[in-house]
Amino acid sequence: MNSPLALLKSDSLNRRELTLKALAGLCGGAIGWLPVELASHNSHLGEAQTTGALIAYYLSAAIAAGLIGAFITAVDTSELRITPETQRRFIRGFLICAALSLVSTWLGNLVFNWVLQAGGVMFSPNGELVSGSIITLVIARLMGWAIDGALVGAGVGLATLTMDNVPKGAVGGLVGGAVGGIAFDLIGSIAGGGLASRFFGEAVTGLAIGLFIGLVQELTKAAWVTVEQGRLRGRQYRIEGARATIGRAEENPVGLFGDPSVQQRHAIIERRGADYVIRNIAVQEGTFVNGKRIETVDLHDGDRINIGGYEMMFHLRGTSAP
Repeated sequence: MNSPLALLKSDSLNRRELTLKALAGLCGGAIGWLPVELASHNSHLGEAQTTGALIAYYLSAAIAAGLIGAFITAVDTSELRITPETQRRFIRGFLICAALSLVSTWLGNLVFNWVLQAGGVMFSPNGELVSGSIITLVIARLMGWAIDGALVGAGVGLATLTMDNVPKGAVGGLVGGAVGGIAFDLIGSIAGGGLASRFFGEAVTGLAIGLFIGLVQELTKAAWVTVEQGRLRGRQYRIEGARATIGRAEENPVGLFGDPSVQQRHAIIERRGADYVIRNIAVQEGTFVNGKRIETVDLHDGDRINIGGYEMMFHLRGTSAP
C-alpha cells in the first residue's frame, strides 16, 4: 500500500486538476469577498447586530460559499472551456453550496461563540479585546471556518452527482476551511486587519478548499485513465461512481473531444465490486483493448484502450502493471 507522501510524489497525481481547483476556489473566494464586505463593512466583534444586518450577513455568506463551490464544481472535468455542461455544473454547485452555507454559517457561528464564551473572550462595543486570549479567538475562528468549509466541500461533492465524492469533499473542505481560518488572522496581523485581511482571508479560504478537495479526491481515487495519444494527450480522468461513459459529448466523465471517429457515447467503464469492465456501445467504430476489438472485457492495471485516434491507459490503485 502506497503512503500518501509517495502518492503525492508519484505521476498518479493529477496536478492539472489540483491547480485548476485551487485557482477556481481562489477566484470564487475573491469574487465572493465583495458581497461579504458590503454586508459586514465597518462591523466588528462585540457590536450588537440588527435583524437586517444578520440577514445580510447570512445571504452574503451564502453567495460567497456558492461562488467558491460553483467555480470548483465547474472545473471538475479539468476543462477550461465554457460549455453548456460547464454552465450546468456552475449553477448546480452554486445552488447546493449556497443552500448548505445557510446551515454551516449558523453552526459555525454557534461553535465560534461557544469557544469564545468558554475561553472567557469578550470584546468592547468598538471591537477591542478586553478579556481572554487571542489564541482562543484564533481557535474559535479555525473551528467555525472548518465547519463552513466542510459543508461547502460536501456541497461540491454532491454537485458532482457522485455520492462517493460527498465525504471526500467534506474532508477536503474541512481542512481548507481550517487553513483559511488560520490565514485570516495571520494576514490580519500582517496587514493590520481591515479590508485587506478580509479580502485575502476569503481568497485564501477558497484556494485552500479547492486545493484540499482535489487532494482528497486524488489520494482516494481507485481507478483512472490517462490519455497517451490523441489531442488531449496527458489528460487524466478519474473513474468515479458505478459507471463512467467515454465519448465526444460534453457530459461524458471521460470526454474525448476533437475526433470525429469517436462517437457521442462510445464506451462505458463499469465498476463491479473491486473490479472494472469496459463495454463497447459504439455502433460503427469499435473499442479496442490491448489491440483487440472488444464488446465487454475486464480491465487490469496497465491495459491500453483505443477509441478512434485516442489511446488511453487504465490505472488501478493497489496493483502494478505487468
